[in-house]
Amino acid sequence: MARKTALLTLAVAVCSSALGKDAIQASVTPLNTPVPLVTANGNPYSAGTYAVGTIQLWYTVNAYQFPAGPFASFELNMIDANYSAKPPAAYPVDLKIGQLGSSNLLVTPTASSFTITAPGWEGTSRVSVEIPQSTVTNPALNADGTDLVANIQLVTDPNGAGVDTVTNVQVHIILVHPTSCMRVFNFFTDPELEHLIETVQVNVTGKAENVGLIPGQLSDNVLVVNGCADSVALDLAVTLDPLFEPGSNGNPVKTLSAAGSVAPMTFLEVVFGAETPRGTNLCISNLQVAAGTTLLAAVQTGMLKDATSGSLPTGNAFEFSAKLTEPDASCGGGEALSIAVPNPVSVSLPFTKQSAGK
Repeated sequence: MARKTALLTLAVAVCSSALGKDAIQASVTPLNTPVPLVTANGNPYSAGTYAVGTIQLWYTVNAYQFPAGPFASFELNMIDANYSAKPPAAYPVDLKIGQLGSSNLLVTPTASSFTITAPGWEGTSRVSVEIPQSTVTNPALNADGTDLVANIQLVTDPNGAGVDTVTNVQVHIILVHPTSCMRVFNFFTDPELEHLIETVQVNVTGKAENVGLIPGQLSDNVLVVNGCADSVALDLAVTLDPLFEPGSNGNPVKTLSAAGSVAPMTFLEVVFGAETPRGTNLCISNLQVAAGTTLLAAVQTGMLKDATSGSLPTGNAFEFSAKLTEPDASCGGGEALSIAVPNPVSVSLPFTKQSAGK
């Protein structure tokens, strides 16, 4: 049995740091339709909660292209919590809210500048979400399964005043073409399938610059949602990043199933049935996915023991993928399953690099 959550994408990021100083915490309140699913640190979100960590808003568009113009809005509520920092924070402190990164999606706060005078300060800004015409007219941005990503950053000034920002707010929009009856998702959790993992840390140790992963093990998950009218037989081949290998627990690969269509955004809330161990096979042959059910293939994995800093990818992200094919005598050798979208499916796992002891 396992509980889970998954990912889609329009993102609002707020810089975060460890508690210990006065800190700006945030909460969100959706204001209109479409209504997003909201999670906090990969778990169901309670309305009005001022979170430490990451709040995510998940939107889905069921159409052949994104709609242009205003899409949604939400309130970004903020509070200055006091953690009895020593020395105390130096007020007043300015707080600015702005968009960071891609312009394929526009996220605009109605109020973007505040002055914080003391612990206990509260403020609210209405954030509008808009899809620009340039996104709608770009075929590459309207492919089935496309995610649009926008980022909002909260910054306090002056930097050394002792007031941090500790909440990340991410907004996600995904395009789902109506004709795709089988959906495929690829994402990461801990090995127990209880917490979403979106980034990892790589520690560099010793003169040989050996590297180790934090967390040490994770689960590379492929979710296959069969919304078709009939059962589907398939082979599923998982490709790990070259610096990763299956875990050593005897059965690092397993499959599970659940009734209904399980979207990644509801993954943590769903109870799957008993697991079927698959040993170390990264290609699982002749899987039967009944109509109206969801298949989960989970691969417990970690970094190669002889990996070094010099072997890390230059883009600061590990790359994983999976492919669904027609059943074949040699697993994964058949034609790509045309009703599955996207196929192949891929996911990047960003990492930060840190030398041990720093």
